[in-house]
Amino acid sequence: AAATLTGPCIHAQEGYFNPATDPILSTTNGRVRFVQSEEVIARAADVRIGTLGTVESFDKLQIKGNWYFTVECRFLPDKDQSAKVYLKLRPDDAGNYYADTLWVACIGQPCGSCDWDPDSGLCFCKTDRPGEPGVPGECLQVWSTDPLLKKVKIKEY
Repeated sequence: AAATLTGPCIHAQEGYFNPATDPILSTTNGRVRFVQSEEVIARAADVRIGTLGTVESFDKLQIKGNWYFTVECRFLPDKDQSAKVYLKLRPDDAGNYYADTLWVACIGQPCGSCDWDPDSGLCFCKTDRPGEPGVPGECLQVWSTDPLLKKVKIKEY
């Protein structure tokens, strides 16, 4: 018989968070919350765009009725350059939200604070170029359907 999903974290008993089958967010007491700890989610955020450094922060964001998982990173060679990644989450009927395959990244070229405008679907820089006051910064836009989150152990020993 085929296995069926019976709860929000079917792989938790196996000691892994698998973003392909386990939710990122779940509705609890009327609020949408992260299922795993910040530490587990940060390790699962396998951002493979150029020379992006480690995850600085992540959050959840509701845009036009859809939930997104957002990740902020910095470039390794130049900490003044930023990247912000938006991963759309797909809901189920039980109030859980899973990683979708489509995500967009807004990468500073040069910009210290990139963001994404869901109305236009375009990236923009919220600040001036680093070290050049009065000169608008620019952001590159990257779309991908490669998995953004990877399977990780829930506890590292």
